[in-house]
Amino acid sequence: AHAIVTEARLEKEQIVRSAQVDAEQELFLYRAKRRDEEEAFMKELADLEKRKKELTEAKARYEDLVKDGDQLFDQMKAYGERLESARIDRQADELDGVPFDPPQLTVDEVHGCTEEAMPLCEIAEEDPESIFAEPDYSSEPEDNEPAPESDESGCQNNG
Repeated sequence: AHAIVTEARLEKEQIVRSAQVDAEQELFLYRAKRRDEEEAFMKELADLEKRKKELTEAKARYEDLVKDGDQLFDQMKAYGERLESARIDRQADELDGVPFDPPQLTVDEVHGCTEEAMPLCEIAEEDPESIFAEPDYSSEPEDNEPAPESDESGCQNNG
């Protein structure tokens, strides 16, 4: 009976040691796996931080470019305004002392056509009644239309 108890005790110790070894191995593997996962996570986190820094720098560069572009646009607008102001001032200086004498664009049967009135003369050559006709104030609409003439009379060019 003593031998059976001793053998049972040895078997119990062997089972406990085997369970302890299995638990230690499992704990070791769990810790190793956890450490590998943590290292991968830290590496990914470092990569993301690096990417964030690069994007922040790129954003700052683009903001600088936008600011420079806005400044250049403002400078260009100011330059354009100065050019326009100078052009207006120059035109005003050129017009000072010059009397305002616009050409008379008239066509009449007596004096003929002036050079300035040539477009009116061309109309008069095509349809002289439309320029020189006396208005007809009759009540009938068809009576108000000018009658076409067979005689082609035009303006004389005195220029």
